[in-house]
This record gives sequence, C-alpha cells and structure tokens, in this order.
Amino acid sequence: MRLLKNSLFLLAFIVSSGFGMIANAHAQPSSLVSHRAVYDLALADVEDGGGVQSARGRIVMEFENSCAGNIVNQRMLVEIGNLGGGKIVSDYSLSTVED
Repeated sequence: MRLLKNSLFLLAFIVSSGFGMIANAHAQPSSLVSHRAVYDLALADVEDGGGVQSARGRIVMEFENSCAGNIVNQRMLVEIGNLGGGKIVSDYSLSTVED
C-alpha cells in the first residue's frame, strides 16, 4: 500500500509540474497555441512483494488560448490492480482559467 501511495504522489507531482511549465510559459510575452496532449500510462515492471500486479491509466492535458483568457484542463485516470484481484481506480480532474 505504501508503494501505491508513493506512486500516486509521484504521478500527481508530474502532472502538476506540467501545469507549472504551462503557467511559466504564459508569463512570457509570446502567445501559446491551443493544444491537447494525451499520455498513456502503463506499469513497466513489478517488484516481488510489492502487492501491485498491474497499473494503467491516461493523462489528458488541454490548453485553450481564448479571448476570455487561458483555460487549462487536466484529467488523470489510473487503475491499479493488486495481487488479490482487487482494483483501485483514481480519477483526478483540474481546471483553471487565467484572464
């Protein structure tokens, strides 16, 4: 369970760091182009005794440059399977608007 919490924390940190890069890019005088990025997640390796058997998910990040301001939407969906056959599904969404 500790490995699961650490993995989710790391994943959340990576997503929020990406948001920070978008926010810092906005501070520059040039304008950003609206775009959408999709990242598929998969567990590359399983350690013995870790308790996690499978993990998969997706991160979707959208940036929209509109007349009203900049809109950033993020969603992260992760499914983690344990050795007992149980599954944990985490679904995170974040939306921000800057004018």
